[in-house]
Amino acid sequence: MIYVDILKCATTTKVMAAALGGVQCPTTQVCVPKCPSHFWMLSAAAYDPDANPKDFFHQQYCDHSLNLTTTTWTVQEILDAELCPSFLVPSRS
Repeated sequence: MIYVDILKCATTTKVMAAALGGVQCPTTQVCVPKCPSHFWMLSAAAYDPDANPKDFFHQQYCDHSLNLTTTTWTVQEILDAELCPSFLVPSRS
């Protein structure tokens, strides 16, 4: 499981946990077969309006409803919808 924007977990967990009686993270969560093993960050070139998302994102870490090969969405639209992460950190299951 990865969180598309793990920073939302760090900044809201205490408030959300107190309000909901448990740990909550208000971001998209994606089940993955293997956790990331390296640091990765979306490059500045990805924000170019003509950039093709499949050239920048890792499909396995994106929401399963999104197909990077066929999408007509821009990189920014994908980020705004929280369908793919803009960065990864190494983690273990």
